[in-house]
Amino acid sequence: MSDRNQRSGLFSGLFAVVFAFGQSRGLGIDDMAAASGLSPLEIMNPDKRFPDRAMLALWKLIIQTDKD
Repeated sequence: MSDRNQRSGLFSGLFAVVFAFGQSRGLGIDDMAAASGLSPLEIMNPDKRFPDRAMLALWKLIIQTDKD
């Protein structure tokens, strides 16, 4: 992996916050992991960065299933 790829993407902490928000809205871990293309273990890795598309997919799932 190039140095540029290691620095690009979203921090896992930000992703974990959105993941926790999804859980608070009733979404299951497996559903959110599948939608984002990531495993729950990957999300817990503090050194990992995630592609923007994973966050976008997670937000889309949250919006689609939000009842408020």
